[in-house]
Amino acid sequence: MTKRQYSDEFKEQILKECQKTGNVALAARRHEISPNTIHTWVKNNVKEAQLNLCQKPKMLAIKLWKNNLKK
Repeated sequence: MTKRQYSDEFKEQILKECQKTGNVALAARRHEISPNTIHTWVKNNVKEAQLNLCQKPKMLAIKLWKNNLKK
């Protein structure tokens, strides 16, 4: 079995479909993808979202600090 590569846009489409239906198995069957693959995408998406949430306050603090230096 070969490893398939999916575009980020395709992954996003599948994740939105899973959110809408609330059913990973259904989306997996429709698109002939392993449910485990979709669960991995979900897990990675959650980690990325958490990372973005952690970085946003830091970036805001850095921007505010830089603005104060300019004054």
